[in-house]
Amino acid sequence: MFHKSNKQTIECSVDSCRFNEDACVCGLDSIQVCACWGKDSGKPEDESMCASYKRR
Repeated sequence: MFHKSNKQTIECSVDSCRFNEDACVCGLDSIQVCACWGKDSGKPEDESMCASYKRR
């Protein structure tokens, strides 16, 4: 997804993250995605997470 300014948009629905802005958009220019340890289910929600998360 891209903003009108042709910059990539990071969609985020995690309300408790301080970077989550109105319309479920991440306010960061980039994020770090990391692997979850000990998971091998093949489901994205089990195997990866946003390492840039900061609680509000």
